[in-house]
Amino acid sequence: MYPPLRTERDYRIAVAEMDRIFDAEPGSPECERLRGLSLVVAEYEARQGGDGEDDPSLPWLPTDPEEAAEAMVRSLLMEREGENGPGA
Repeated sequence: MYPPLRTERDYRIAVAEMDRIFDAEPGSPECERLRGLSLVVAEYEARQGGDGEDDPSLPWLPTDPEEAAEAMVRSLLMEREGENGPGA
């Protein structure tokens, strides 16, 4: 279990770490860290009104942490595909 994110700085650090380990092998410690970070990031965004309306860089996330984690991973995948082109 990860401690909750308390500040915008904590949030930005967690998102940067998620981006760094995004391509982790399934079942690896990094993959588990990605999952844990995505949960605390989703919780932080929900507390901050994380519907993305006030910040277009933040996707809408469900309030359920598990669903939010899945939505965040899908969003990161789409973002990366957009940067690198389809299938890159």
